[in-house]
Amino acid sequence: GGYSVGGAVGAEGNVTVVSSVFDKNYATDTTDGGAVVAGGAIAATNITITGSTFTNNSASTAGANAGGGGVSAVAALTVTNSTFQNNTAIDVLGLLAAGGGAFAGGNVTIVGSTFTDNDSTVGGGFAQGTTGKTVIVTNSTITNNTGYIGGGIAVDSPLQLNNSTVARNYVGGNYGEIGRASCRERV
Repeated sequence: GGYSVGGAVGAEGNVTVVSSVFDKNYATDTTDGGAVVAGGAIAATNITITGSTFTNNSASTAGANAGGGGVSAVAALTVTNSTFQNNTAIDVLGLLAAGGGAFAGGNVTIVGSTFTDNDSTVGGGFAQGTTGKTVIVTNSTITNNTGYIGGGIAVDSPLQLNNSTVARNYVGGNYGEIGRASCRERV
């Protein structure tokens, strides 16, 4: 048991990323199924990302929770003018993994960004996993992601899409391009 967080950066506080590239970072525990694995590239309380790229990052576990193949925020996640591509959140035993590109427990704001070719059990593009928060996506593209629940997006709070494209996401289950992260329902 234990934790494996932030393949490149793990922080208990806030992390701000500007004009940076995170490629091929891994947070992994496949030993005993007791670990919580979060943030292939970054895991922190609050994460703010601007003008950055996250590619080929992975959070994987065997029999526990994995979240945020690219990044995992315990609370708020803000992404502006950034790209998340080919990131994965995987449980090799087929159990819960959320947010192929990104996972957040709190409020999510995404502006002018692209989530494509990411993969996870829940929310292939990104997942938000707490009720009573806000999830706002503006001028962004969520395409070609894969998830069993919510191929593109899985959320537990109200979702507001403004001038954004959510298309060509693959759903291995029956819960649509946008799904509820915990309730396993279509939104």
